Amino acid sequence: TYQFSQSRNVMIEKVFFSGHAKIVHLLLERNISGTIPSDSQGATPLHYGAQSNNAETVGVFLSHPSVKDEPDLEGRTAFMWAAGKGSDDVICTMLALTPHIDINMADKYGGTALHAASLSGHVSTVKLLLKKGATVDSLDVMKHTPLVRACEMGYKDVILTLIKGSARVNLVDVDGHTALHWAALGGNAEVCQILMESGISPNVQDHAGRTPLQCAAYGGYITCMAVLMENNADPNIQDKEGRTALHWSCNNGYLDAVKLLLGYNAFPNQMEHTEERYTPLDYALLGGHTEVIQFMLEHGALSIAAIQDIAAASIQAVYKGYTVRKAFRERKQLLMRHEQLRKDAAKKREEEQRRRREAVQRAPVDAAAETRRGSLERAEQEKLTSEDKDDSTVEKRNSSKGGRTKTKEERHKAQRSRLSRSSIPPDQHESPEVLSRSSTRLRELLSPTSCREPTRAKSREPAPSSASTPSTPAFSVDKTSTRGSALLKKDAHTSVHAASGKRNAHTSPLKHRVHKEPTSERASVK
Repeated sequence: TYQFSQSRNVMIEKVFFSGHAKIVHLLLERNISGTIPSDSQGATPLHYGAQSNNAETVGVFLSHPSVKDEPDLEGRTAFMWAAGKGSDDVICTMLALTPHIDINMADKYGGTALHAASLSGHVSTVKLLLKKGATVDSLDVMKHTPLVRACEMGYKDVILTLIKGSARVNLVDVDGHTALHWAALGGNAEVCQILMESGISPNVQDHAGRTPLQCAAYGGYITCMAVLMENNADPNIQDKEGRTALHWSCNNGYLDAVKLLLGYNAFPNQMEHTEERYTPLDYALLGGHTEVIQFMLEHGALSIAAIQDIAAASIQAVYKGYTVRKAFRERKQLLMRHEQLRKDAAKKREEEQRRRREAVQRAPVDAAAETRRGSLERAEQEKLTSEDKDDSTVEKRNSSKGGRTKTKEERHKAQRSRLSRSSIPPDQHESPEVLSRSSTRLRELLSPTSCREPTRAKSREPAPSSASTPSTPAFSVDKTSTRGSALLKKDAHTSVHAASGKRNAHTSPLKHRVHKEPTSERASVK
């Protein structure tokens, strides 16, 4: 029996490459071990038969129960090898004989069969895989899509096929590069045009801030640079370190690229953001590119040293101009302030004059109004005074009437008391002892020594009128009683005269009554 060995594996591979299916079938039938050896890369005879596009041989091999599509050391299967080589017949045979095969299976780098076909530029294989359901935007470990692989290599037809298959052009990889960045790095002007027509921006920047134009300038791809700038790519965009496309062209000494960039208004003195602050001319000087240096100097390029000198002089001039302008502004503000103060003072004077004129015009009117107001106040005061006098008169009248009434009542009460004493007979109510004491008391009262005190006490009481006085007991009155009545008359006249000074004309009847009372009193005494 014939057995496989490592030395005989080379013969199997040659048989696969030559396409002798019968010999392959014979060898597989004589394989007693049931295992398929592999080479140093882990590839089996099936891998080599798949990439040789021998569909019949691959079919014979897959028909044997001991054969399976095992991946090599990098994780690639025979199906991926076939896609990378564009073996459409082998792909169709493998899909037909092994329907469970995973068309989107990835290797250890994340690449699929569609990645391999796109990287190799096999349009028919790409179409076949897309037709069989391959994922158009599958990502590898670097987040590269099949479109990015095709743009990197510049396969226009493959790119159009992928875009037609709904591939997204704006996806970025781990570094922020888009498909346009990879196309510019490869100098593929037509691919750049296709991608920009598909909607990608020519000024898109990666994570380092570099644009597709800078990528093309780095490689000196004049055609690609021209296409990008014709589609409004900005030559003055700086990356995160401050470099522009002109920096990269001067650094690598691409004179034609420098001329193209300056023709599209690239700024020749853009400085970096680094500590050195290099300009494109500094890069040309560091690289020793004489022609580029000469051309840059002719177009106004400066080194960082020259710029610093010019900047120092400019700063001094600007500072001097600043001080002059500052002094001018301060003087102008001072003059404006003085002018405003003068206007305010003039306005204040005019306002004061206007108030004075108004005061002069209002003076006669105010005087007349004041006169009328004073006359009204005086009239009101006189009216109030007259009302007060009337009220006081009425009050005095009422008080005098009340006094007269009170005096009359007291006089009548005293008269009734005297009449009651004098009208009662002594023998009806009093005993002989009481009568003797009364007579004794009467004699004492009628004596000259005691006659003065009763008369004085009697003068304080009002005397009853002569008309109302009844007959009194007959007893003699001496000169002392007459003298007491005269004194009483004198006191009455004095009180009447004092009261008359305080009363008005309405109290005159009371005076007449007071004058009548002494007369009646004298009559009663007589």
